[in-house]
Amino acid sequence: MLKQERASLLSTRVESEERTAVLREIANLAHQEQDVSAKLAQFAECDPDELRKIQDATQVARDSANRWTDNLFTLKRWIETRFGLPSSTFYEQFDIPDDLDYLEDDIPTL
Repeated sequence: MLKQERASLLSTRVESEERTAVLREIANLAHQEQDVSAKLAQFAECDPDELRKIQDATQVARDSANRWTDNLFTLKRWIETRFGLPSSTFYEQFDIPDDLDYLEDDIPTL
């Protein structure tokens, strides 16, 4: 049914300069839209909403890292108390840097 309708419409279509010009304009506008979309994609990383999402994700990651650091310090204290193991030996045995500390909360705001 649709094929018959399509064939009927194609047979009645009249090629004209106006139709050709409109089709050319449609193709030109589609190309311009692609160009503008590509330029817009380049600036997507500067979008305030995207920056806010990145900022929020960074804060979550920092909080998580600090929570694990806190867990590590708690474990270190427990081992020191329970087994009398010095901090330096704990750090050495678990290959932890001596200067391990919490991450600072220095995320700039928008």
